Amino acid sequence: EVAPLWREIAPELGGSVEFLPGVSYRNLAIFRPDSNGAPFPFAQETKTVPPHDYTDRSIVDVYPQGPGGAQVVALMERCAEALKKSPTNARRVAKGLLPATDCWLWGQGKRPTLQPFSQAFSWGRGAMITAVDLLRGIARNLGWDVLEVEGSTGYVDTNFSGKGNAAAKALDDYDIVVVHVEGAGRCGCAPTRTGLCLYPCGSARRIGARRERREEDRFARTDRRARSPSYFGKITIV
Repeated sequence: EVAPLWREIAPELGGSVEFLPGVSYRNLAIFRPDSNGAPFPFAQETKTVPPHDYTDRSIVDVYPQGPGGAQVVALMERCAEALKKSPTNARRVAKGLLPATDCWLWGQGKRPTLQPFSQAFSWGRGAMITAVDLLRGIARNLGWDVLEVEGSTGYVDTNFSGKGNAAAKALDDYDIVVVHVEGAGRCGCAPTRTGLCLYPCGSARRIGARRERREEDRFARTDRRARSPSYFGKITIV
């Protein structure tokens, strides 16, 4: 429901900021310079913090600070006011669901200029499988394709098996395929020991099992293996 929320509150925020809904809680706010030539308000000293670092803790002292910090806080406050009038929020409350009450902006930066992978290494076509927009952007800046997998959520309920199958299949067409598994890392926020331990292990096994069966059937070259290490939270394609 993020996309309809953004559409509802966008008219309240003015035209200098563009919101792009992403996957789950991951969204992008694009600040564009004023048409009157005013300098861009942000700098290296601008400080923001991830909201999940302050779960169940006070955020009074960790609002955006430094150059441009006041503008970011003002935008967050305007978002909060606009969300109070959101029809989508009203429908959620009527269903007994919690409304979206705030927009927390963090992780600022400029779009990087990267040398395409094929030029940097004079080798190969690449592809990325991920549910996270940051990784999608890195892939596209490298000149790689982004492969969509149905059921990819970037959380512990993501389609691990589908990612494994898609990676193995993609090696028919690409020289390197990177599978990013955010769901395993999210278990670091899980409240139970089961969540912390079993999900990362299970994700590696489910992806690895699909890889191994496909290798047995289709791949003879040793340099086209998709390998999943046994340690938690990381999947590497080699």
